Amino acid sequence: MQGNFGLLHRAMLNIMLNAVKFSPENAIVHIALASSQQLAVLSITNQGAGIALGEQAKLFKRFSRTDSGKQVEGSGLGLYFVHMVAEKHQGLVDVESDLDKPTTFNLRLPMAS
Repeated sequence: MQGNFGLLHRAMLNIMLNAVKFSPENAIVHIALASSQQLAVLSITNQGAGIALGEQAKLFKRFSRTDSGKQVEGSGLGLYFVHMVAEKHQGLVDVESDLDKPTTFNLRLPMAS
């Protein structure tokens, strides 16, 4: 895979920190990496309260914050930054979640050709 190591590192760290931030105390955060000749996928799953389907579309917009019911610090720029880094590398970031279900963020990046 080719890309800007600093940007990719920060994007991955942002997703991981969010997983910890929105998980209950002592919860397990799952991190998985899968790759093929065409695609690398980093998946990070937390055991937080979940994200309603209607809230998911705005997660990657600047200054966006969801009503998770948990008081957390942040500016709402972390996932926007992840989204921008993914786009810069011709990739994407998506979320799989629902209320009261685990949340998984997938960072999908193309492999070098």
